[in-house]
Amino acid sequence: MNILITGVKGMLGNAVKEYFLAQNCNVYGIYRNGEKIDGITSIQIDLTNPEEVKKLEQYKTKIDAVVHCAANVNVNACEEDKNATDKIHVKSSEQLAKLFSNSKFIYISTDSIYDGVKGNFNEEDIPNPKNYYAKSKLAGEQKVIENNANSYILRTNIYGFKQPFSSSLFEWAYTNLEKKNSISGYSNVYFNPLYVNQLAEVIYKIVENNIPAGIYNTGGVDAISKYNFLTLINDTFQFNATISSSELPGMINGVERPLNTTMNIEKIAKYIDMTKYTTRDGIANIKTKIAV
Repeated sequence: MNILITGVKGMLGNAVKEYFLAQNCNVYGIYRNGEKIDGITSIQIDLTNPEEVKKLEQYKTKIDAVVHCAANVNVNACEEDKNATDKIHVKSSEQLAKLFSNSKFIYISTDSIYDGVKGNFNEEDIPNPKNYYAKSKLAGEQKVIENNANSYILRTNIYGFKQPFSSSLFEWAYTNLEKKNSISGYSNVYFNPLYVNQLAEVIYKIVENNIPAGIYNTGGVDAISKYNFLTLINDTFQFNATISSSELPGMINGVERPLNTTMNIEKIAKYIDMTKYTTRDGIANIKTKIAV
């Protein structure tokens, strides 16, 4: 199987790459900067430049599935530069979906397309994104669906780490808790996230099996508050640091954030056993990969 991964150097892209390599797949990885990646066909392209994306024409008959992980997950940056945000989330998604219209196309979306009012959202609920990051991801969904009949929209929320550490929720929490810094977690913000390795496995199962194309909520089996998520990290790694509880008012730096984006995953669970994808198991898995 030949798999093309965009954003292959990112936290999710790297996890997907490693999982597919372990299944003896041929991996083609798109990245923007830096050194080539060992073990795969490395393709250095700026996805925000349509002329550079056209260079992928030579690969379109070789690729069985595309996993479009590339994104700008910095919510504030997306708000500040909407044009750049559209280039990566909307325009590149449209161009890639068209180019690889004969391949399965997995588009990594976000639980933030839901407004966070009621929680336990299903795929039939009308999206109501609260910030530009989520609005642009939703627009990307629509472009992919319009241009690729074999598309899979995965609405999700992920956690994990890169080496060296970056600034994701888990990485920020781990860095501070390890140093015994006191941190605060939102007790009124709920989600059901997936560890990137868990999502990589789900993606492989979608590519490998005859699952109908469409929109899928792809979350963990358990809903958890951000405060309890941090507490679970603290307990799993036995940091014994202090975590206080606070409430998100809805706005951070002038950007609105949804409070409860927990997703109903019954639709994807018809095809994939999601019961093993718990937050506890995900964080325990990370512990085996980080030298403490």
